[in-house]
Amino acid sequence: MLNKPKGVFVTFFSILFLVLPGPNSLAVSQEVPKLDLTKSYTLEALLAFTLERSPEVLAAKTQIEIAKGELVTVGLLPNPQVEFTGRNQSIPDEDLSGFNYDISLSQEIPLGGKIGRRKQVARLNLEKAGLDFQNVVRLKTAEVKRAFYTVLFNQKRQELEREILEVNRTILDIANKRYKAGDISLIQANLSSIELQRTTSESLAVQSELARSNFELLTTLGVSTDSGGPMGLSSLKVEGDLSREKVQFNLPELFTFALAHRPDYQGLQMALKIADASIALARAEGVPNVAVGGAFERELGNERRVGGFLVIPLPLFNRNQGEVAKSLARKDQATLELAALKNRIEQEVRIGFARVEASKKNLEIFEPGLIKLVRENLELNRRAFQAGEIEALEVVRAQEDFIRTNTLFLEALYNYNLALVELEAAMGSQLTRALRSE
Repeated sequence: MLNKPKGVFVTFFSILFLVLPGPNSLAVSQEVPKLDLTKSYTLEALLAFTLERSPEVLAAKTQIEIAKGELVTVGLLPNPQVEFTGRNQSIPDEDLSGFNYDISLSQEIPLGGKIGRRKQVARLNLEKAGLDFQNVVRLKTAEVKRAFYTVLFNQKRQELEREILEVNRTILDIANKRYKAGDISLIQANLSSIELQRTTSESLAVQSELARSNFELLTTLGVSTDSGGPMGLSSLKVEGDLSREKVQFNLPELFTFALAHRPDYQGLQMALKIADASIALARAEGVPNVAVGGAFERELGNERRVGGFLVIPLPLFNRNQGEVAKSLARKDQATLELAALKNRIEQEVRIGFARVEASKKNLEIFEPGLIKLVRENLELNRRAFQAGEIEALEVVRAQEDFIRTNTLFLEALYNYNLALVELEAAMGSQLTRALRSE
């Protein structure tokens, strides 16, 4: 009976473990800075904190590292391929037996400038990742500033309410003494008591607003809202002043500045360049790659063969037409998005400019001496009431003037600072000295 040969066939394709480097992974530290909620923080300190802590900022920064890795990857040649086939064979009639094997080594060679085109696209994607990061920072900075100024505004209101409460307690004490002495009626004494209760209620409302704005600021900073327990929300304090610095702008210059500095606009301009580069890459990908290699065979009887081969795909059906069409469509899309964003930026700058001008005019109503005047008027009325020269109603009116004037002044300052923040965000940069004058 003829013995059938026992065959053992082992084939290896793309033996990557021959040269297998360890992958470089991007390690994102889980250690993050923490806020001491018992301290006061400036705007600069909170901006630095959130840019280190914010998940949005960290994610955008990670995208830059991903783009760097992609740039490394696309510059590499394909790995060579090794194919090995081995088998046991015997021929009884010729009394021959042994182990036969074939070994071939091939290398794919990219043609059409593919590697250069891929590197160009990857470099542009890296630049766009940097611009996307800057845009995230722009938006996050504006978000933190809005939250910061809201807390600062409510802190100023709380200080005002405390001062008013102290004045009301003093006036109520005077009213009670004058009532006991028979100088005023019970109605006037009760009027002072009612005014104290009203301002106490307003003070509690301001305290609630301060707690809410603290909550929003902590959320914006990425700090857990249960840090420090229930009192942790009110323990976060900010320090600084609501600026009333007068600024003057030239609206046409603001448009030019915004288009030159907005990272989202620059990012879409970069997307247009990426689309052009992707079109060239897609056409290059339609050029088939060739593979060259050599082979060695050993047969029974110590017979050996050495040869080479060349593999050339024929682009009869697939010439990457689909990717070319997709790249052309992406270019059209980027062009339309760029035009839409340009219009939106001009609108945002125009609105921001109008808000700054309107809030500036509102702030100009409060002359430097007005706040001092209403404060002095309240003190004079208090002394006159204590001396028995006026009635309680006149003191209450002076208090109302003091509260209304100071509250409107704080609101005007707050709105002015918010308007500056919105204009900065629309321009894509802080208000520079080149674009403003006192």
